[in-house]
Amino acid sequence: TPEGQRREITVKTSEQHIDAAACEWGIAPGLLNFVDLLHVITYPFLLWAPWILHRRNSRDAVSSVLSLAILLTMAAEQPSATFLGSIGLPRAAHVALYDLGNISLLAGILLFPHGKLSGRLVLLLAALPILLVLHGDVYRSVFLAFMIAAVLILIRCLRKTPPGDLRQQIKWALYGFSSYALFLSLSIVGEMVKTSAESFSLQFLVEMLSGLALGLAFLLL
Repeated sequence: TPEGQRREITVKTSEQHIDAAACEWGIAPGLLNFVDLLHVITYPFLLWAPWILHRRNSRDAVSSVLSLAILLTMAAEQPSATFLGSIGLPRAAHVALYDLGNISLLAGILLFPHGKLSGRLVLLLAALPILLVLHGDVYRSVFLAFMIAAVLILIRCLRKTPPGDLRQQIKWALYGFSSYALFLSLSIVGEMVKTSAESFSLQFLVEMLSGLALGLAFLLL
């Protein structure tokens, strides 16, 4: 105390501040757990996707890259990340899984549907490993730039493809990839700005909306 006396103070950790913020915005605390694990609902479909891609055309490089991207992304997200940490996987290895998942996804979109290489495409693919050495907001910004470039290239491919089954396939792929890019971008922007929120309750709201956007990104993918 200011008078020089000693006191023992016990601090009990809890999530009361989170519940208080939820009540302030009129959000049921139980909804938070659902939002945090919304993307897990899509896991059965995401597991089915690599299997069906492999079954339809096991020798197709683009299908293999996209399958690898889906599996690595699932491994890097919750609750897989917690499990990998519990069995002793080093954080550096976990970060590498996350980065390789993003690199594979970007490569798959850039190569879709034929895997044909051009000069610009080779340069973009060669630049993707830079994600392995970037961190924080710089990483997020560069990843978004790559994602936007990949979607624009796919739009260009769609315009050049004559009507038919292939055009329809590209159109559906573009829908999934662009929707994933849009909601993932919203999630990433939320992660970037939440620390500058004026209050914890506002930070909490941004965090929740970011989690919801991430779940929708996986669902639309």
